[in-house]
This record gives sequence, structure tokens and C-alpha cells, in this order.
Amino acid sequence: MSNLKRIKFGEAGPQVELPKFKSFQIDTTQEGLSKRLNNAREFFGNPSMMFRAATDDSFLGVPFKMYNHFQHNENEEEGYIPAVDPQLDGYYDAFPDLFFDSRSAIESTERLSSLLVKLDDIKNPFYNATRVASEIFTDPSSILLLSKPIRLALMAKNQNRFSTIAKIMAAEETSKQIFDRDRTATDALVIGTLAVGLHKLSPTLMKYDKRYNKYRYDPSNDRGVIIDIDDLADVTKTEAGTTSTRLLIGSKPLETYKVTPKPGVPKNVKDLLKIFQNQYPTMRIIVGGKPGKLSGGKYVPAYYNKFKDEMVLDIEGIKQMYRDGRPFKNVKMADGTVIGFKKSAFKNEDEFVDFVMRHEFAHKTYRRRKGEGKAAYENRINKIAYEGVVDNRKDIQRIGSTILDDYKVKDQEAYNYGMFEKELFDNMRWQDISYKSDTIRSAIVTGLTKATQVLSPLDYFIHSGSRTGKLFAINLFNSPLMYSFNKGLPSPDTVESMRNLQFGPTMFDVLEEGYAVAKRITRKMQGKDRVFIMNWKGFSSLKFKNVMTPDDVFRQVTYARMNKNKHELPDIAEYSAYLDKFFGGIRNKINELGLFQISNIKREEFANILESHFANPRNTIYKNKITKETWTRAEAAEYRKNVDIDIKLTKAYNDPHYVPINWQYDKISTRWEEFSSLLAKQMSLVIDTKGNRVFSDADIKTIIPNFMNYAENAAPITPKGVPPGMLYQMKRGFFSKHLKTRFLKQIDYVPLMRAGFIDDNMQAIIAHYFRSIAPDIAMTEKFGDPFGFGWFYGQKKGLAPGIIQISEDLLKQGPEGFGLSRAEFLKRYEMEITKAENVISLVKNKYGLPADPQGYMYKTSTIMKISSNLFHLTGITQIADIGRVIAVDGLMNTIPKLLQGFTGSMGKALFEKGLKEANLGFQAIDLGINFGRQDIISGNDQLRSSFTGVEKIFQKLNQIAFQYGNLQNPWTVGIKVPATLLINTKLIDIIERISKGKAQKWEIAYLNNLGIGSKTATHKKIIKDILDNYYKHGHGVGTKNGAFAKEYDLLKLPNTDLWDNSTATMKFRAASSKEVDNTIVTPGLSDAPLLANTVFGSLLFQYKKFGLAYTRRVLYRGMMVDDGNFLLNIGALVAMGMMIDAFRSQQTNAPYSSMTLREKVLSGAERGGVGGYFTDIDRLVMALSNNNVGIRPTLLGINKPYGTSLKRKMGSVAPIGSTIGNIYEIMYDWGRGKHNHHTARRIRRLIPFNNLWYADFLFDKLEKGLY
Repeated sequence: MSNLKRIKFGEAGPQVELPKFKSFQIDTTQEGLSKRLNNAREFFGNPSMMFRAATDDSFLGVPFKMYNHFQHNENEEEGYIPAVDPQLDGYYDAFPDLFFDSRSAIESTERLSSLLVKLDDIKNPFYNATRVASEIFTDPSSILLLSKPIRLALMAKNQNRFSTIAKIMAAEETSKQIFDRDRTATDALVIGTLAVGLHKLSPTLMKYDKRYNKYRYDPSNDRGVIIDIDDLADVTKTEAGTTSTRLLIGSKPLETYKVTPKPGVPKNVKDLLKIFQNQYPTMRIIVGGKPGKLSGGKYVPAYYNKFKDEMVLDIEGIKQMYRDGRPFKNVKMADGTVIGFKKSAFKNEDEFVDFVMRHEFAHKTYRRRKGEGKAAYENRINKIAYEGVVDNRKDIQRIGSTILDDYKVKDQEAYNYGMFEKELFDNMRWQDISYKSDTIRSAIVTGLTKATQVLSPLDYFIHSGSRTGKLFAINLFNSPLMYSFNKGLPSPDTVESMRNLQFGPTMFDVLEEGYAVAKRITRKMQGKDRVFIMNWKGFSSLKFKNVMTPDDVFRQVTYARMNKNKHELPDIAEYSAYLDKFFGGIRNKINELGLFQISNIKREEFANILESHFANPRNTIYKNKITKETWTRAEAAEYRKNVDIDIKLTKAYNDPHYVPINWQYDKISTRWEEFSSLLAKQMSLVIDTKGNRVFSDADIKTIIPNFMNYAENAAPITPKGVPPGMLYQMKRGFFSKHLKTRFLKQIDYVPLMRAGFIDDNMQAIIAHYFRSIAPDIAMTEKFGDPFGFGWFYGQKKGLAPGIIQISEDLLKQGPEGFGLSRAEFLKRYEMEITKAENVISLVKNKYGLPADPQGYMYKTSTIMKISSNLFHLTGITQIADIGRVIAVDGLMNTIPKLLQGFTGSMGKALFEKGLKEANLGFQAIDLGINFGRQDIISGNDQLRSSFTGVEKIFQKLNQIAFQYGNLQNPWTVGIKVPATLLINTKLIDIIERISKGKAQKWEIAYLNNLGIGSKTATHKKIIKDILDNYYKHGHGVGTKNGAFAKEYDLLKLPNTDLWDNSTATMKFRAASSKEVDNTIVTPGLSDAPLLANTVFGSLLFQYKKFGLAYTRRVLYRGMMVDDGNFLLNIGALVAMGMMIDAFRSQQTNAPYSSMTLREKVLSGAERGGVGGYFTDIDRLVMALSNNNVGIRPTLLGINKPYGTSLKRKMGSVAPIGSTIGNIYEIMYDWGRGKHNHHTARRIRRLIPFNNLWYADFLFDKLEKGLY
């Protein structure tokens, strides 16, 4: 028996007598220092011990203790009694709480081992200190209690959050008492008492919380100064403490200055405060009750404190400032003079109060620019605020209630992708905007792209466009081909990248959350912790008992947002609020850019021209030299009236419950009477604050007919003879043709949704909205307006030239500049301008869409393309992607990294890291949304709001095919993750070598092509910022965190989600995303001709887009990048293609072994995609020539003794041709009454999924059964 003291069951256990100290003294003897050093080495050199310390008493350890308990459920021994277990001899009596409920000898062994380890651990003081610290600083309740920012971020709307923290604290302690047998009753008593105290004091503590005080936003309350609870901790920091009446400034207390008492708050102040509250809900606004401040010996009655996010307004003090004449005097500052206003600038002192409030609000909105002096900054803020006052006189309330308008747009120099572009353009030579041609291989590529420029809109502009047209195009499209200027300058950030990277990852996140919500609700409905539900994408609308399907969630959340995030199911209500993570980010960017007001700015400019002209009473008409139109005085007045109405009604995009409205035009057209009647009813029910109808009968009769023939995706096509970008100067321009849906914002849309006239599926709504608004935002950031006209080019730094500048450049050069006759020049002019308009529509996902996307022609085209997918795709050809991955950085560099990454002990964790990084680059998203290869293959990469009828059924089948049939989507995700990991490692390696001056020329050009430069000071700063963030937050040898694990020293993980420099983050992600698309070939906008995006052309180019993309991204790019790996990369692809060929031949019993080596290599090259569209051309030529002309018969002498059938010829032209030929041959067999095994094979080819490689044997049996 052990000599441990025996204690009775239920006692607290053995007590340790602590030494009694009279005073605390540090042992500074050599022996004491050596002991502490040994303790430190023992603790910090033992990660397991550190982990045990961090999880012993903290809530972090509860899951592990739960796991340790439940893992022994299966080891339970019937009749096992721990008290008589020999291994517990002595221990059971001393520690009965640890062993009394053990269910087996194995479990007792583990508990005993843990006890012995802990008894040894507690001898180390570092262990004990960490135990205490981890419980204090890592428990959720402690974090919420001690950290105000986190508390406010997570519990924003909770008016009793301290009570909630108390409940969390009690729940934590309960879980600890259950699963932690070391936990004592004393712990429970202390924590329980603290929780009760917090609960009881919650109402009192809430009064001292500045951000969510219930009186905070009521300007008329007289509750005095709002005190921040965290200020209570600062009392000991000042001599006088923190009070509202004695705040020291210098040596003189502020209370000696006259501070006016709080007045009644004027209406204009109340209105503005409401606007400020909506625009910045976290900002603290104090009106009266707190004085202003001193600045330069003068009293300042209004100011914004950016550190406290606080605005202080002494209204009476502001009025006194006006009476004293201070606004009308110049104020000299160290770096300049702040210009005073004229005495006539303000109508009265109330308007001056309005100005001051707008001035302070502008300080919150507009930050000082780099290099901008204080005086210049104040003058700019004054200008912005005063323009708001002037607008207010016109009843145009812009700040917070309408979009930030022309003064916002003209002032805005966004900190975005384009901020460094001016420097880039200034350093670029026109002749360098061409493809690289300084080597034989690159010269061949450049020559081929010039000869085949019809196949790529980017190639057209590079080889045949004007100088400005070239600059326009390289800012629009990503290019896998190297530019000549990439020797020293980076490619500009493109709209093609910007439109996806800014909001794409957030969209993916909120949609994935919808599926998670469906699972959570289903578990609650079934009363089980773990359930299996049919929650797969593609089956999301199937109905099951006690199952909330994703479709249900996406529909219910739409109605919840329409109801201001309220719903009977709390999970739906929470998800509704969560969606603002996506909508809120877009809302802020739209407001920042003034997107919805941009067209109104130009229209207002023209209205001012008309108004100025007709100010002369002798002028009766105005002849517009630009549009050739003639305006009367009455027409000008009507134009001005419409412009003012539009400006007033263009609301700020600030609705926190915003739901985009997608009208279902096919249902509207087929159920017109029902729709028009219901809409008229909803419009008639809208009343204003005075009880009057908003829409008169005349309004209803005017607005509703617009829905009958509305073209949803209409684009601003400039009439012949009118310069581009001048539509706003026409009497019936594009903007006036838009359906005036803003007039309908006040109606209740819910009845229209329930009737099916408006889409109510949030997943479809978000996807359509993203594809619609993201390109507009990117276009505005790049060109200054969403139409790419270039309206503000030259007014703001960093903007790329638009269509207007292309037109001006062409006209400036004239026929002489191109060596053309006038007629030839006009034809060339129209061609380039039309091409520019078309590519803008392409970037906005609208090119090729018919006026009615719900028409039968377009739907039939979509169904035919999906049919080809269902009948033909095998799902095995994508294995060739492996060849691209293993050649990312050359075989010798890549293979060791691959082996290290996915054969180590943490391969799964590494994959999850890579998946997260890929998602942030809008890659590997195919399992969540279909914006990747699936849509490109299916020809669905255009702007569509919804699918209906048979088309909807085919879309579901298509999703199932890619998700679970040919496995294209999971494969794409699975292959893009390692590609992302390897590419990020390669990029960081090159960036490190560049920073050290050791990079090779090809590496500099390679990085420049991906958009990361290193030539100028600005570029070098980005390089430095990328490396600083990588070393601080990433994993890899040399970083602060070290390698991800010991066995992963070759890989470098950037962890860009943790980076704190937005420009460096987006630059790196954009570069990584571009190269992932080059590696795992994903066709871009410029990889195929515009024809491929039309209704008919999409049928011809359905699979050929990938052939064209392989040509540019594998063959051409490989020939241009001088890294010495081109032949190795091609060899890897050929080898993978040969493996696929051998596998397929074995499945289909084809005589692969009898093929010559030349045939095997050629076939492998075709399978691997090496030949790109040259392979497609070869197949087409061979089919049309009955196998007499082509690479095999002409160059290799491999002749086939038979010709090609009509079906083969049709299939070589377009995939759907093969299906049509199949149907014809079946009908022919039936017509002549003869059926054989060929007929059976043809019938099989019309069965969906018949070509899946893993289901071949099943369809083989079916085929035999047919004959």
C-alpha cells in the first residue's frame, strides 16, 4: 500500500501546507537563479507542458476533457469497480473524485497517468502562473469582461450584456465542474457569486457604457455627460480624476472659461444628428453637456476626436462664434492660410451651425492625404461642407440620406488598386505597350497573336489599337502573356481582377453560412446533436420531414431582411443580420465612390449649361454641337426638373436591410394582368407622413407600362454620329430609358415576391447582385465611372483613360496618322470604339446577352450546352492538371515541396490553410458557387437573374453533374489548393530575392507581369510591405512564427487574412490568383473571341474556350517566361496525358499497346492540352477531310483506312452537333426498321452521365441489354 494519507470520499483531497512569508523577497542567490532558469527551460522547452498549463483550468481545456471522457465510452467494462483496481492502490483513497466513475481499467490507467504528470507539473512555478493567466485571459467571459472592443463588437445590440456575460461565466463554470474533476466547490462558489453580482449590477454598469447608452442618440435629452465605463480606470492617472467639470488643459482648468448651458436643440441639428447616427452608428455624439476645447488660446465649440471617435458640439458656442465674425476672417497657420468666408455665405446663424456640423462630420469622412498641409486640408474640408450647405438650400440632402455626390466624387482619391497607377503610366512608353518579342520564342508568340488577333479582344488592342486604346485594354484585362514593359514595370491592376477579389471571398463566406444555418436548424428540429441531412448543393430544394433545406433558408432569410432582420426562427434572424457582412461592404464602397450619382453629375453639368444659355432672354433655342440636337427653353426647363428630381431621389445606399430586387420578367410578361393589378394596388397603398398618397393614379399609369418591354440588361450604346460618353446630353439618352425603379422603393415588395414576380431566393439574389455591382465598382475605381467613358480622367490621379480618351486620341491622329483615307479612317474609328464598348459589356458580364434573356432562343441555347455536358464529359481529363501543378516552379523545385506538404503528419491542416488562402483569392470556390470552370464550360458566365421552367431543371442537373457526376468541382478545389500553396511559396521566394538584389531578370519580369513591381520607390515599398507582413504573420523559415511544422521548412504560408496593410494584401492576392488561373487553366475574359460570348457563338466555342486558354496560358506563356522550365513543363503534361490515354484505352478496350510511340506521345500531348486550340483545329481539319489531312496523316504518315461520319463532322464543329447527329442516326435506324449494337451505343450516348469513367461498366451492361 502507498503511504499517501487516506481521506474519506467527498473530501477536498490532500491539502498542501504553504510556507508563511513575512514579506516577499526574490531569491537572488546563484542557487535560486539556477533553479528558476532550470524551471524556465523545463517549461518553455516542453510544448506539451505549456499546452497542459494553458488548458488545465481554462475553458480552452473543456473540449479536450470532454473528448478524453467520451473516447472511453466504447471501452466500458461490465462489472468494473475502480476501488479494487490494483493499479489504483492508494491513489483511489487519496483522490476518489478522480477515479470513482471510471468505467474500465484502460480509462483508470489514463486518469492515473494524467494525475502523476500533473503532480509533477505543479512543482514548476511557470506552470502554475500560466494556469492562472490562461483562466483569466482566455475564458470567453473574461475576454468579454476585460476587453471593451471585443465586448462591443460581439454584443452590439445587447442592452443587458453584463448580465449575459454573467450567464456565460456560469455556463463555463458548470462545464468545468462536470468535466474537470480537479475543480472544487470553492471555485463554483466564487464564480457563482461573481456571476450573480454581475447580473445584478448589469443595469448600473450599462449606464456607463458610452456606445450603447440608451440616451446616446437622443439630442434632446438632458442627462448630462455620457461617461465611458473604461474611463473609470483612468481616475488614478490624473490629479483631479475624471469629471465633467474639471478637465485640465495645460495648467489652466477649462471651467474658468465661459461655457454656455445646453440649449434646446434646433430641428436642423436633430435632422443632421440622425443622419450622422445612421452613417456612423459607433461614433459618440455629444450635444451640450460637455464644453468644447481650447486651440491656440481660442475656444473651439465643435470638434471631432478621431482617437475616441467622438464628436462634441456646443450649439450655442457655434452661434456665438458666428456672431463674433470668426468664420469671415483668414486664419494663418504654419503651412498656409485657411481662407475665410464672405459675410454673405450664410443666410443666418442656424445655417452656420449646419455648416460647422457638416465640417466636423467631413473630418470623420475625409482623412488628410499624404503630403497635404493642415491649412490645405482645412480649406478642402470647408469646401466640402459648404457645398453640402448649398445643396441643402435646394432640398438636396446628400450626406447620409443621399449618395455622396459630385463634390464627393471629385474629391475622392480612393486608396485602392489604382492609387499607384499614375506613377506607372508616367514611366511607361507607348511603344512598350506590346507583347514581349526580345527572344526567338517570344517573337514567334507575338507574331502568332498578331496573325490570330480575332481570337482575343486584348490581342486586337495590343496589335491594332490606338495608343490610348492599348492603355485602356491593359487596364481592363488580365494578360497571361508578357508585355514589353514588364522588363521594368508591373502590369496595372485590372478590372478583371478587381471585380472578383474585393467582394468575391465575402460572398462565398455568407453563402456557405446559409448551408451551415440549414444544418443547425435541422439539428434543432430533430432534437439531435448529429444528424445526416440532404444538404448537398444541387439537392438543396428536396423536401424531407423535419429538415430545413438550404433553399428554405435562402428564401426565409430574404423575408427576414425585408422585415428588418426579424424572424420567428432566431437562426434565420441572425443569418439575416450576418448577410450585411456582404451587403455592408458593398454599401460602403458605393457610398465612397458616389456610384449612383455619377451619371447625375454629368447631367447636372449639362443642365447648368442649358440654364446659363437661356438666362439670356433673347436666346430661344440651344444648338448642341456635340449631339446635333436643338433644345427649346421649355425642353431645357423639363430637363433641369428631371435632373433635380433624380438627384433628390437617388438615395444614399445606406439601408442596413437592403435586398436587391430581381424582377422575374418572364412571369411578368406571361401573367401581365395579375402583375399590373397587384403592383398598382401596392403603389396605391403608399402614403407619406401627412397621410397623402405618394403615387397618384397618373403616376401608376405612367410607371407600370415600363415593365412590359423593359430590357433588363440594356447597355449604353452610343448612336452613330454622337461621341462616346455624351448620351447624357441627349433628350432621350440611355439614363432616361432606365426603368425608374427608385420611385418604387417605398412599396411593400413582399406580396410581389410571394406571387413570384420578384426573386425571393437569397442565394440567387446575391450571386446576381455580385455579378452586376462588382464590375461597376471596379470600373468606377479604374476609369472614374461605371461605363468606362473616362468622364473624370485628368481630374483624379490614377484613373485609366476611357472611351472618350480613345476617341480623342483617334481623332487627334486623324487619317494622316494611320495613313488611311477619310472613309477608311472613319471605318477604323468606328471599329475601335465599338470594340471598346463591347469589351466593357464583356467585363460587366453582359456582352452577348439578348434583350430578353428569358426568350426561347436563349433558353434553348443554354439547355443544349448543358445537354452536351451531361452526355459527353467523362471527368477524367482534368487529371492532366496534376502535370501543371508539379511544374509550378520546375520539377526539381516543386516535387520536394509537394512531397513535404502532403506526406507529412499535418497534411490535412496544411490543406485547410491552403484552402483558406485560395478562397481569399477567389479560387477554389467551385464547391460553393459556380463562378469557376463549371460556368465557363456550361456557357453560363454571363449576368442572369434567374432560371425558370425546363431550363431550371437542366441547371440543377448540370450542378449535380459537376458536383457529384464528373467531379469537376471537387477536383478543381482539390487541385487549386496545392497550386495556391506552391505559387505563394514561389512568389515569396522571388520577392525575397528581389529585396536582396539577387533576383534574375526573368523573375523580375515574371513578378511584373503579375502586377508586383520593384523599379520605383512606390513599388519597392509594396515589396517591403509584403515581406514585412509575411515575416510578421506568415509561416516559413525566417518568419516570426517559424515554419508551419518542422517537416515543412520548404513551404511558405503568407496568411494574408492576418495582414494589416490592405494594398500589400490585395497586390499579393491578385498576383497569386492570376498565376493560379494560369496554372490550373481557367479561361479569362481575353482568352476567347467576343463571338464566343454570343448565343450562337457560345455553342460553337463551348469547350474550345479551354483550348484557347491552354494555348495562351500554357504554350504561349511558357515560351515567353525565360525560366528554363518550358520543356520540362511540356514533358510533364505529355506524360500525364499518356497516363490518361492508357487508362481510358483500358476502359474502352482500345488497342493502346499496339500504338506506336509517336502515336502515344501525340495522343498524350492532345490529352494534356499542350497543343491548345491547334489541336482543335487539327481535329476539325481531319474530320472535314475524312482523315486525309492533319498532323497524323500529313506529318507522321499515320493514315486511317476509313473516313469520318456526318455526326463526327458536326461534333468537331460544335459539341451539340454530335448529339444532333446521334438523334438523326437513331431516327434513321428506326425508320428503316433495323437495330444493332451501333443503335444501342447511340441510345446510350443520349443518357445523362453515360460517359463517366467510373460508371462505364454499368452503361456497358445497359448497352448490351438494348440489343
